[in-house]
Amino acid sequence: EVLRTQGLTPSTEALHLTYFSNLAKQQQPSLHSNAQTTAIATLLPDLDNMRALIRYAIRTPEAVPAAIELLHHVHRFWLAQGLYEEFDLAIEQLLQTADTHSIEIKLLLRLNALDEAAGLAFMGDRFARAREFYEKEQEFAATSEDELLSMNALYGLALLANVEGRYPEAREIQERVLRVREQGTD
Repeated sequence: EVLRTQGLTPSTEALHLTYFSNLAKQQQPSLHSNAQTTAIATLLPDLDNMRALIRYAIRTPEAVPAAIELLHHVHRFWLAQGLYEEFDLAIEQLLQTADTHSIEIKLLLRLNALDEAAGLAFMGDRFARAREFYEKEQEFAATSEDELLSMNALYGLALLANVEGRYPEAREIQERVLRVREQGTD
């Protein structure tokens, strides 16, 4: 929004998206290591910029893949900030924008985004929301011939069923996971 009030063009917003995507890629390994605190400190001053870029991508469909990739790289940052709902809403809106405008999102990136949104919803004790994301992830994974792509969603659904006390369902899903894993190692 600040860019627009200063008369900067959408192409400048696209350049900022590229810049923050690169920053996110650089920080991703640190977010998964002992250096997480330093990475969070590096990213925190730019949280509002990342939010603005997500809004930009929702308005600019061709920017959606880059925005999803940005969120993929820094999902642990959003987790550490406790921004569970904001993250999954952003993922949902970005994927909806992509689908509405027939913007192709690579399957693996889409699956990662759905899995990360499900995980953050789960961490925020929003189990019904997590289930929605895991089921969407499984639906998209089913479009591939590689059944192993559905493993994360199946693990998540089994965990949810256990947490919610639906043990027969959890056992059934876990047995399916074992079958898929055995087929994948043949």
